[in-house]
Amino acid sequence: MKKLINNSNGYTLLVVLMITAVFTVFALSFMVISANTTKQNDIREQNSQSVAIAEMGITYFEQAVRNSVTTHEKLVLDEVKALRAAHASKNTILLDSQYIDYGRDLMMRYLEEDINSLNPEVYIKTKTSSKFLIEPINSKYLNSKPQGFEVTYKSTGTENSKATAIEGNLIVDLSRFMSSNISSGDSGGTSIIEANKIQDPGDLNNCNTSGKKIIFSNIQCQIIDSVEFEQNDNLSFDKSTVKIKGSLTMKNANNAFTESTLYIENDMTAGNLNSLSNIKLYIGGTLKGLHFNGSGLSNSTVEIKKTASMDNIKLKGSTMFIGEGLTTIQQINEMESSILFINGDTKVTQGINLGNNSLICVNGDLQISNNVNNNSNGTSKIYAISSNHSSVNTTSNDFTKACFNASTSKATWGNITLSSEYNYNYK
Repeated sequence: MKKLINNSNGYTLLVVLMITAVFTVFALSFMVISANTTKQNDIREQNSQSVAIAEMGITYFEQAVRNSVTTHEKLVLDEVKALRAAHASKNTILLDSQYIDYGRDLMMRYLEEDINSLNPEVYIKTKTSSKFLIEPINSKYLNSKPQGFEVTYKSTGTENSKATAIEGNLIVDLSRFMSSNISSGDSGGTSIIEANKIQDPGDLNNCNTSGKKIIFSNIQCQIIDSVEFEQNDNLSFDKSTVKIKGSLTMKNANNAFTESTLYIENDMTAGNLNSLSNIKLYIGGTLKGLHFNGSGLSNSTVEIKKTASMDNIKLKGSTMFIGEGLTTIQQINEMESSILFINGDTKVTQGINLGNNSLICVNGDLQISNNVNNNSNGTSKIYAISSNHSSVNTTSNDFTKACFNASTSKATWGNITLSSEYNYNYK
C-alpha cells in the first residue's frame, strides 16, 4: 500500500509539472506574439506617419507654386500684352504660339526664383525627428513644354528613420492664355485685303434669263440654281446686282460689265472677259479659266473664297483676294495701282509684268517659271513666304509689314490653369 501511494504521488507531481510546462509555453508564445504585434503596429504607425508627413510636404510645395503663379499671372499677362502692342505698332505681330511661349518663359523665371527661396527641409515642431524634404526630380524642378511647362518634384516624409517618398507633377497650362485671328499660315495680323468684304445681297426677286440677249441693267435679282450662259447669249451687266445661288458657267463675254455686283455662292467657270469696270465679283467656291482681255479688270474688287486657276489677268486700280489652296496663273500681264493677295501656294507659269504702285502678296510659296518685269521704278513689290525667284522679297518682317494690317488683329486673353498628379513610393 505504501508503495502504491508513493507511485501515485509521483504521477501527480509529473502531471503538475507537465501542465505547468504547457502553460508556460503558451504564456511565452502569447508574450512573443504580443511583442511582435506591438512592433508591427509601431512600424505601421511610423510608416503611416511618414506618409502623412510626405503629404504635408506635397501640400506645402504645391501651395507655394500655386501662390507664385497666381501672384505673377497678371504681371506676365501685362508684359505679353505690352510686347504684342509694340509689335502691332510696327506691323510685326507674331504668332499666338510665340507670345504664349514668351509668357511661359516669363512665368518659369518668376517661379524658379520663388522656388529657390523656399526652405526645402522642414522639421515638424512637435517631433524633431519628423521632417519632410522637397527635392527636384532629374536635377531640376521646371521642364518646358509646348504652351506651358511642368513642375516635377519629390516630397520625402521621415518619422524615426522610416521614410515615404511621394513624387508630384504640376502641369502649368498656357494654351488658353491668349488667342487671336492669326493662324499658323499667317505672319501676323489680318491681310491688307480680305474676303467677306462684298456683302451677300440677301434674297432677291428671281431673274428673267429667257431669250438670247440677256442684259442685266438697273435690276436686282437672283438665279436660284446653277446657270450656264453661252457665248451667243450676249450677256452684260450694268448698274445691277445679281445673285446666283449655285455655280456660274459662261463662255466668252464680249460685252462690258460695269457698275454691278455679281455674287456667286459656289463656283465660277469662265472664258474671256474683255472689260470689267467698277465691278464687285464674289465667288464662294473656286474660279476656273478666267482670261482678262481688252482693258481687263479696272476699279473693281474680286473675292474668291477658295482657289483659282486663271489664264491671263490684267488689273488696274483693282484688288483681288484668293482664299486658299494652290492657285495657278498663266500670266499676270499687267498690274497698275492694284493689289493681289493669295492666301496659299501659287504658280505663275509665264511671268509677271508690273506697272506702278502695285503689290502682290503670296501667303505661301510662289513659283514663277519666267521673267518678272518690274517697270515701276520701285513703286511695285512682290512678297511671299518663299519663292524660287530673286525678284520676290521673302524676308518675314518685310512680308508682314507690306501684306498685313497687324493693328486689326484682336487678341482674346485667358487664364493660366494648373493640374496635379502624384505617385506614392514607400521605402
